[in-house]
Amino acid sequence: MENYSPETVRKIQLYFACNFLYEQGKSHPQVVEILSEYEKDSELLNKIADKAGIDLWRKIFNKVQRLTATGSNYETIFHTVQSMEPDPEIVHFICQTWYRVQTAYAEYKIESQTHEKEGIKGVILSTFFAGGAFYFNAASFFKILFICGIVISILLILKAQRQDKVANQLKHILTKDYTKFEKLI
Repeated sequence: MENYSPETVRKIQLYFACNFLYEQGKSHPQVVEILSEYEKDSELLNKIADKAGIDLWRKIFNKVQRLTATGSNYETIFHTVQSMEPDPEIVHFICQTWYRVQTAYAEYKIESQTHEKEGIKGVILSTFFAGGAFYFNAASFFKILFICGIVISILLILKAQRQDKVANQLKHILTKDYTKFEKLI
């Protein structure tokens, strides 16, 4: 993980592990017991399990989301949500994750639309010119060139569909299931 201390990385991993176990229907004592095999600092483990039990980071994340929507800058958002979580590195992690996922979502959404349009135009033009090349019995070079244009355009459309799928997954993470952030870290 980028510039986070080993202790912060440990807290983040513990939080996601706690969340996973809570989703599996485990109780607080069960979560602590299971994770105590991996985390010897019982005070830290209990503190993180308590936060995960009330989904505190989701609440912070939602607040970051709302404050961003109102046009607040990063510094204002950071100081506002810091009252909810005393560890500044954790607050930084949550804020940065929001910005990173939001930026990736916008990039994928915009690029997918552009690639799809360009791919469709390419298929239409290449098909038109390939048809002309075959109709007028043009040199094999031109026939191959236009067929390659069709293939490349189809690949661009497939790339656009993949980007749109990723954008939809990111939107799901932003709006519903932030526990998948662990896969983005």
